[in-house]
Amino acid sequence: MFIKNFPHIKRVAGINQDYAYGRDEWNFFINALKKLKPDIEVVNTWWVPLGTSDFTAHISQIIQAKPDLLQTSIFGSDAVNFMRQAIAAGLPSKVQIAYAHIESLLHLVPEMPDGIVVQAAGPAYPLYPPPNIYSKNAFFVNNYKARYNDYPQYGSYYTYDSIYAYKYAVERAYQMLGKWPDVDDLVKVLEEFAFEGAQGLVYIKKDHDTGVGSLVGITKRDPKYPFVTLDPTTIELIPGILVTPPPGVSPGDWINTW
Repeated sequence: MFIKNFPHIKRVAGINQDYAYGRDEWNFFINALKKLKPDIEVVNTWWVPLGTSDFTAHISQIIQAKPDLLQTSIFGSDAVNFMRQAIAAGLPSKVQIAYAHIESLLHLVPEMPDGIVVQAAGPAYPLYPPPNIYSKNAFFVNNYKARYNDYPQYGSYYTYDSIYAYKYAVERAYQMLGKWPDVDDLVKVLEEFAFEGAQGLVYIKKDHDTGVGSLVGITKRDPKYPFVTLDPTTIELIPGILVTPPPGVSPGDWINTW
């Protein structure tokens, strides 16, 4: 995504949460980016304490540092606060912003500008994949919209697919055993199991970690929707097997083997 769409990027900065998740996200991102573009220069990284709601000082420092690209994994209400304050300060017009796991932000910040790189938490995005590719996605989105008068976000996708996997495991185990299965029976059925869910292909590895594709795109306003969506010409769906480490291998060690 970055190499193809932003070949000019040389100076990179990050702003992430000051605990394990945020630090891991930055380390994985910058180490992977350096593998693809070794001449990247890290300008600075900012670590935001838990509970921070005012990001104006951080945003001012980012503008002064003049990175070409800013990576962040700030999520939830913190992401809403950060993005609104960043927009008010004009940050998106000065720095290319890349958000991780934040497609829900598109619904919550109507003023979100075009041009923001978004990596969704799996391909859990209601406008993609198109209905003619993944029928379950179309079924799920249409029924969700009819019931709640809104579009599903990533938590809804994960819940739907988890229930579907549990249903399959119970039915399959009962078919084999002739009795209601216990937890161990269900685990055996689901290990190394793959199925088509609302997110596309979902697979459960032997170590019980779940892999789904990674959806990346660039925001672009579409008058058909009440929120900022993704430019369909920029969307990439990377298969889960290419973005998930093998069983027993940490993400950091896996990136080091690239």
